[in-house]
Amino acid sequence: MSLVMALIAPVLIAVVGGSHEKGAVPVLRIQGLALIVSFLSTASAFQLVSLRRYRPLLIASACGLALNVLLAVVLVSAWGARGGALADVISEVAMATALTGVLMHAVPQHQITAAFVPPVLLAAAVSVSVFLLPVGSIARAVVATIIYFSVLLLTRTIPDEVIVAARRLTGLRAPA
Repeated sequence: MSLVMALIAPVLIAVVGGSHEKGAVPVLRIQGLALIVSFLSTASAFQLVSLRRYRPLLIASACGLALNVLLAVVLVSAWGARGGALADVISEVAMATALTGVLMHAVPQHQITAAFVPPVLLAAAVSVSVFLLPVGSIARAVVATIIYFSVLLLTRTIPDEVIVAARRLTGLRAPA
């Protein structure tokens, strides 16, 4: 989704702010990076809530907020909106790292590993190649999405239960 946001940022900004707001495109692209780590921190936070580990969740949230404010004060004065977006991304990375670390410590039997990272990075790297295509932003986003999920399917990174559930939703049957 972050890549799609980066690809269609010019269209999104034109729709929301008009063609005179092109300066916001790089800011939205930076903010798109926050989506990746926001997904991780949210997943870890929900797990901690389900385990009733409220204290580390509150501490991480307070520290994340403090870090964001501190970084925003420093980076916005230096780089404006881009600095603010960067402050958000750095704060989200810190939150995701802290919450996932606490979760890994709290539930070691779940064996959270980073084995999915290389295929996801490969899929993202191959998908970025659509920036070279001489087509519009929306076409790039569609092609990037197809490439991304194709690589994940080929590398068997998507869990089987997700594929089975998706087939049920679409009415396709799994091969017997």
